[in-house]
Amino acid sequence: MLARLSILFLLLTACRAEAQERDIPLEAYLSMLEQRHGVRFSFIDAEVHGVRIKPIDRAGALPEQLRYIQEQTGLAVTVVAPGYVVVQGQLDKKGRVKGVVLDAATNAPLPYATVRAPMGTSAVADKWGCFELELADSTVFHISHIGYRSLTVSWSATEIMQLPVFKLDRQPVELSETSVTHFLTKGIQKKTGNSYYIMPKETGMLPGDTEPDVLRTLRQMPGIISVNQSVSDISVRGGTHDQNLFVWNGIRLFQTGHFFGLISAFNPNLPHAITVYKNGTPATYGESVSGTVVIDSRPGPAQVQERSAGFNLVNADFNVAVHTSPKTYWQFSGRRSFTDFMSFPIYRRYSDRVFQHTKVTNFFADQPLDYTSEEVFYFYDATAQVNHQIDATSAFRANAILIANSLNVTQSSQHSRAAETSTLSQSSLGGNIAYEKRWNQWQTSDAQASLSAYQLQAKDFRVDNDQVTLQRNDVLALEFSAGHHILLQRGFAIDLGYQLDKTVVGNNDQSHFPDTSWSSDASLLNHAWIVQGRASFKSMDLSAGIRQHYFAAYRQFRTEPRLMLSYQWGAGWRLTLLGETKSQTAYQEIHTQQDFFGVETRRWKLANGSDVPLIGSQQLSLEIQFQRDNWLITAEPFVKQVNNISGRSQGLQYPFERYGTIGDYTVKGMEVLVQKQSGHFTGWVNGNINRSAYFFPDLNPQTFRNHHHVPLALRSGFIYDNNTWQGAIGSTWYAGRYYSEPASRIPGIRDDGTLFVQYDSPNGSRLADHFQVDLSGSLNVGFPNGWRLRTGFAMQNAFNTATEISRYYRINPQSEMIEEVKAYTLKRTWNVFARLYF
Repeated sequence: MLARLSILFLLLTACRAEAQERDIPLEAYLSMLEQRHGVRFSFIDAEVHGVRIKPIDRAGALPEQLRYIQEQTGLAVTVVAPGYVVVQGQLDKKGRVKGVVLDAATNAPLPYATVRAPMGTSAVADKWGCFELELADSTVFHISHIGYRSLTVSWSATEIMQLPVFKLDRQPVELSETSVTHFLTKGIQKKTGNSYYIMPKETGMLPGDTEPDVLRTLRQMPGIISVNQSVSDISVRGGTHDQNLFVWNGIRLFQTGHFFGLISAFNPNLPHAITVYKNGTPATYGESVSGTVVIDSRPGPAQVQERSAGFNLVNADFNVAVHTSPKTYWQFSGRRSFTDFMSFPIYRRYSDRVFQHTKVTNFFADQPLDYTSEEVFYFYDATAQVNHQIDATSAFRANAILIANSLNVTQSSQHSRAAETSTLSQSSLGGNIAYEKRWNQWQTSDAQASLSAYQLQAKDFRVDNDQVTLQRNDVLALEFSAGHHILLQRGFAIDLGYQLDKTVVGNNDQSHFPDTSWSSDASLLNHAWIVQGRASFKSMDLSAGIRQHYFAAYRQFRTEPRLMLSYQWGAGWRLTLLGETKSQTAYQEIHTQQDFFGVETRRWKLANGSDVPLIGSQQLSLEIQFQRDNWLITAEPFVKQVNNISGRSQGLQYPFERYGTIGDYTVKGMEVLVQKQSGHFTGWVNGNINRSAYFFPDLNPQTFRNHHHVPLALRSGFIYDNNTWQGAIGSTWYAGRYYSEPASRIPGIRDDGTLFVQYDSPNGSRLADHFQVDLSGSLNVGFPNGWRLRTGFAMQNAFNTATEISRYYRINPQSEMIEEVKAYTLKRTWNVFARLYF
């Protein structure tokens, strides 16, 4: 019996093999070629259904395979772009047109373009840009897509017999050109004049980074510094982090980091496009007196659906993009740390940096004190986006983002045997809806409504005096905006807009032992009218705008001009003049340096127009750029003044921290970059030289150094990238930051009997210089089915240098002595990652 079954099985296998040698379904054969040659085939199911083909030799080259398919099936096989092939039935002579629409700049398929005939028939291209249209008695039709110039086509019957490929030019709504296409690394461009454009998914390696982190990338740029290694404390030309504006898909965000800023709050694996302004900011953007960072993760019209999932030693994440209809595109992402149930060495390093790597000393006796802490921490973030093309001229989109942190810290000290647990949670929720309408190839309009909510809650147990403090900070920002954009002839354009903002900020503090309570609530309504003009000439680019504010609560008008003028002369030389006036209503305050178990918590507040006036800034810079033979050299001197800042927003020490005094700061400096490319290698050095000082008329002295002033910074990088292998090594050197030192080791006594630290001249001392070397490396591996794996490593602080990055002093209420608290840089820290694209 077993022998008979074996013979039957062999016969069936042989018959099956013989049948396979005869022919197989064309769909299966195309799928096999996709995996073997890494191409994509597009076809209409009804046209290939039932078509069978006999496979030829597996070793056959792709062109040979395509010719074979066309000969054997009679179908039209056309390569319309690299790696993209269209298979479809032969076209008849009755006016039935089948074609494919491509982006003229990239040759990428342009999905969901609208094709219309004069008699009313129409079609929508599929996700690969393919369409089919009945022309009836006419051979004229129109192709359009939002964001692209419309195309009118007239075809003869002979031409219709061939497979048409139609290419649409992008609508030139942005006149600024790219003056540098490879800035520091691939994927970072320097636009003509006033901005940097970063595409993280195309960005090469940067030293010390495992992923194309949105905010960590900024820290490599001239003029942008984070002395304490935090993406939540980014200083742009001497400003504080809260003086920067962060916008994600049109939503303003008040939280930018996880784990006290060591990790960016934005998932780095979304298809972001980031625009950074240091000066000459367009009038569209307000609420910032320093830098502006615009993060756009909305998919472009020609974007291929890409899904990916990955992990590193801190978190895991995913990114999924799907089409639910020919006109509707969805994108979802999620990320969560596993630090609350699995701890790798990198997490211990991060914990040391934030909590345990802090040296506390009895300042009177120079005696180290024992403070220990154990923490449970995790974070997560998620995004959701939908883009729906209503018709050929209008589109709708909606976006949502969630960011959250949770932290429990159990502390004890040698002064107290009891251990107390403190908690801290931060969360941000944002969402918006937007509509865009293209009236013709010269005019478009858009409207948007958005909401952004931020909340911080903290419960702090002080182990040295058994005091319990509760803190709460809430921010709610509502915005409506509308704009109309006109593209005129000969390179002129005008943007008109209106924005309505309402911001509500609440703060609440409660203390036990002793019992105290404090709370404040404030709201502000702001109207803004926007006019921005742009012009492009043969050798000159000009952008000028005015942002006109009306603050309802203050009954105050404010006019803010913006300017960018760029002139190119000679071979490779460019001169750019930038200027701006900006304002800001919401800012962050630091009540004391140690108001949450030694880690400062910053809380948002609103200017009230009286004792806390509106913050304003003025800035002017002149950049000289030379680019030739793969050399790039830039030098940009600038002067910047920020008015009406609160002393509590700067982290000043006693006695200044007790007063909400109002003052100014001025920064004068220069940024320099030298970069050279050679084949797959890129090397660069950039530096900042700054001089920055405060002026507070109510303090004594009135003028002293800026607490965020870094007089000199140098960074260098050397990168190798051949698309398969990437490697980067870089160094960072900062001159030590300034701090205030006690005038005496013995505490002072106030009239009420409380103790305080008596300080010498404010910011009169300087910490030691900081030097650090970082490394990164990665490998890209492609698979026949089109999937791709990227893996690699990163090392921060390769030489394990321990540099002091902050120092402050406090009174221990039990010993009644001054404690000196020092915080240090991150120790040598490894991270590895792996990511699969499919």
